[in-house]
Amino acid sequence: MTINEVMSKLKEKGCFDKDQLKQIKIGLDHGIDVSIYVDTKYTCTQMEEIRMGLEADVDVSIYLVPEYSWEQMNAIRVGLEHGVNVEIYAKPEFSCEQMTEVRLGLEADVDVSIYALSEFSWGQMEQIRLGLERGIAASVYATSLFTREQMSEIRLGLEHRVAVGAFTNNTFSWEQMREIRLGLQAGVAVSVYAKQEFSWEQMNQIREGLERGIDVSGYAIPECNWKLMRKIRLGIKGNADANKKLKSEAKQEVSADVIKAMNLLS
Repeated sequence: MTINEVMSKLKEKGCFDKDQLKQIKIGLDHGIDVSIYVDTKYTCTQMEEIRMGLEADVDVSIYLVPEYSWEQMNAIRVGLEHGVNVEIYAKPEFSCEQMTEVRLGLEADVDVSIYALSEFSWGQMEQIRLGLERGIAASVYATSLFTREQMSEIRLGLEHRVAVGAFTNNTFSWEQMREIRLGLQAGVAVSVYAKQEFSWEQMNQIREGLERGIDVSGYAIPECNWKLMRKIRLGIKGNADANKKLKSEAKQEVSADVIKAMNLLS
């Protein structure tokens, strides 16, 4: 039978929609064994992933599972084409995004066993993978107790070689972690504000003050909301700037004795 005759027969059966028929036709035109996916249990997009795998000459049998979404099939197919061990992540419990993170780790030749676990979201997997790829101790934050954002802050801290122990506590929000990390990177005494009772906004005002050499003791108290902290900080800074200006102007004044000695007095 010719391709057109085969397609006519399939249309007569009425089992496939136009998009499924399109994938079958493309497969026939390309000379592949379409019988592998000519089945109503596959959607047109699943058929496409199977067809593309056959055209790439990879073993599609590993993802010929209707329960896989086409996106999951895609993640497995790409892994097969890239030559990685897809069996590590070709599991229904992994979303396509999780599969992709494991694949990227395998391609980067890192130990994916530390995060190829369904308990991690794809975002958490990403942060662990990035840490492994950059050669830092990702095991410090490779726990589902940390959110993706918290993991990111710890990773950044490790990359900047600061003492992340000051904020590797999952009771800190990621914003609080960020303020502590930035303080450590700036070399200020974060112990002044690395406390649960301070909101991240309060931490921010204390850190800003410390980085500018301001005495924050007057407002580094939990009872002082961040807006008031800001007013106090800016007030202290304003006074400091005024004093600095006065000192500068005083240095510019030439003493009367010097002027007299220069015979400049009339």
